[in-house]
Amino acid sequence: MEKLKTFYRKNSAFLLPIISGVLLFLAYPPQDLWFLVFIGLVPLFYFLFSEKTSFKNAFWGGGITGFIFMGGLFVWLFYTAPFEWLGVKTQKDFVSILLLVIFSWAFTIFCLGLFFALFSWLLKKIIKTHSGFISFLVITPFLWIIFEYLRAWGFEFIWLGKETFFGPHWTFGNLAYALHKIPLLIQSADIWGIYGIGFLVVLINSVLFLFIKSFVDKKRLSTKQIIVSCLIFFIVFSFFIVYGESKMKTETGKEQRRIALMQTNFLSDPSFNPYHKKEVLKIVLDMFQKPESIQENPDFIIMPEGLGIVSATGSTKITKYLLEDFWKKGQIYLENRKVVEENKKNKSRLFYYDLEQENPLGYYEKRLLVANGDFLPYITKFILIAFSYKSDFEKRLYQKGEISTPTTTPKGIVGGTICSSILSPDINREMTKNGAEFLVVVSSDSPFHGSKSLLTQNLAMSRLRAIENRRYFAQATNMGYSFLLDSKGKTASKSQKFGNEILFANIELSNRKTLYTKFGDWFVLLAFIILTIKLGYPQALMFLFKSKK
Repeated sequence: MEKLKTFYRKNSAFLLPIISGVLLFLAYPPQDLWFLVFIGLVPLFYFLFSEKTSFKNAFWGGGITGFIFMGGLFVWLFYTAPFEWLGVKTQKDFVSILLLVIFSWAFTIFCLGLFFALFSWLLKKIIKTHSGFISFLVITPFLWIIFEYLRAWGFEFIWLGKETFFGPHWTFGNLAYALHKIPLLIQSADIWGIYGIGFLVVLINSVLFLFIKSFVDKKRLSTKQIIVSCLIFFIVFSFFIVYGESKMKTETGKEQRRIALMQTNFLSDPSFNPYHKKEVLKIVLDMFQKPESIQENPDFIIMPEGLGIVSATGSTKITKYLLEDFWKKGQIYLENRKVVEENKKNKSRLFYYDLEQENPLGYYEKRLLVANGDFLPYITKFILIAFSYKSDFEKRLYQKGEISTPTTTPKGIVGGTICSSILSPDINREMTKNGAEFLVVVSSDSPFHGSKSLLTQNLAMSRLRAIENRRYFAQATNMGYSFLLDSKGKTASKSQKFGNEILFANIELSNRKTLYTKFGDWFVLLAFIILTIKLGYPQALMFLFKSKK
């Protein structure tokens, strides 16, 4: 008991970073207690501001917040068991893969947690020399979004491999996603993306912290500081509401199209295309032949990742024949499959077909490959070699794609991507910038066995992708939820349960480009410039910032 008390006294200071990690996790989907995101960082800031907190403890305190937050986010990794998609059949193989999953989870959250640790350590350092009220409100949110941006890059280097597609793609944990259920608060993503929204969230956290600290320390804020704080609250939330309301009421009035989103509920197997079995193909064809489906006349038919009638039959003519009464002339049919190039490289491609023609209208190749799912990073290869573990898993791996432009069809220009592209603001922005009039992603979540955590996070990210580019965003998936989001991030249509069904809905085409579509993550660059000037040349901004020593 005495040892426990001693341990508690020595480590109780880290209780505040722990609370921050828990609050951020609860604010994030699928918990969706979104309001907690506005106070989630307050305990961490109080910990960093304490004179008792050393630089070493500041580093590990921030790390603890990150470890807890990221650890909760990536819990869906454990839903990949029982690993049938890897061809695991023996207990020995099951244990080996489970240990690899545990390592992947722990290694990922540790490395990503280090970005929180470095942010906290650097903020503590800056506080020592720039301790003014206004300085803190400027430096903290700008510094936070810079580290969020670096973390999106950092994931690539954690799981570095030959097929790594470099860029700020892996945006897990961005604070903007915590607000996905309140479309009013995320409409400004079309101006400055997820990092601008994150800036405002951290700014509110910073103001609340200063108020709470002055109350606890019994040091009253000056009249100017109170006025500035109230103005920040008023301006931020007024901006959220006024801009949000204006965008929510905006009518696009563009040309409409009808789409059919296929949702299936089939377990995957070690091959990439597990849906060639006759019984699976029959289930899919039966859905198209239902009376309510035949009555529809969609412009686009979108199949989930890995599920394709053309690839199953080997011919567009046979596919047209099998669809019988459903198929109408002029429809565009999208399906994904694994192909082997002339140079024997495996690629995952999304094809666009007019079934009246044998050759596709165009195709997109998956570029953002998932480590340990689509390719083996260097560290995983090292572990497998060290333990002499061999598997047929490498047969399902493939190489990074090269074709990344939208496809022009008679029904509109489509920006179709595959699975993990939901995470990347950059990939969807480039698609829109290059002319895509609406965005589509085909995916298969079967390895994760319906993990609510992953599916809700995917939906949250998709909402931001739709708003950033003001495009309708559609997902067709296997063993997940198929859905359609409008250009304001609102759910236009969504399957209510796992199952085999076709979701029919209307979309609106758009060719307008938002500020974010045109200039990307310009706000991160602005943050870097302002911080550089503020910290390196404070006299240059003396008319804006007055440091109090």
